[in-house]
Amino acid sequence: MRTTPYILIVLLALLAAAFVGFLAYYSYRPFTPEAPPAPLAAEQITATAAPAKPFIAGTDPVYGDQSAEITIVEFGDFMCPACAEVNATLYAVLNEFKGKVRLVWKDLPNTSRHFLALDAAKAARCAQEQGAFWPYHDLLLARQSELNAELLPRIAQQLQLKVGDFSACLASDRSVGLIERSKNEALLLQVDATPYFFIGERRISGAVSPETLRQILDANLK
Repeated sequence: MRTTPYILIVLLALLAAAFVGFLAYYSYRPFTPEAPPAPLAAEQITATAAPAKPFIAGTDPVYGDQSAEITIVEFGDFMCPACAEVNATLYAVLNEFKGKVRLVWKDLPNTSRHFLALDAAKAARCAQEQGAFWPYHDLLLARQSELNAELLPRIAQQLQLKVGDFSACLASDRSVGLIERSKNEALLLQVDATPYFFIGERRISGAVSPETLRQILDANLK
């Protein structure tokens, strides 16, 4: 004759089996594959396209009236002979169209061809910190043939800048970020040479004559 403890053990085992079965039944859900997401509507898709013209940032050096009707954007290299050649043309035409046209400089140093291009761009940006970008810009281009590392602080001294602050800026590389941003923008815009100009909807690669520049500006002012 079976004892009471044995009967209790059998009952407990049966109850445990029933409980496990109950859990298995109610927790099971057959796998249903998820439907693929609905395609986005056209207006929901954001396309990344190359910009049509340069973006004028607050850090970009500007010569002329800030509210001028027409903006000339120049991508340039301080070691580029054509950039030095066109500089006088730009100033002459800007003076003729004073108040109507402004010039914006964008750095595009060609370090593969001009060993001092990046240092010259950095130096001009350091001069910009002391409000002297354009005078420094002009002297860099005017003395392009004699440029070397020692000349950069001497130009700052010639312009009566704080040479200690200038040299500290040059050594810190803190202006490199601005220069790299201009270079990346030039890449997006497919700029392939220096100087390279954007005037309204026009693009001009290389040095431009005063006559051509006047014609473009006159057309944009009509």
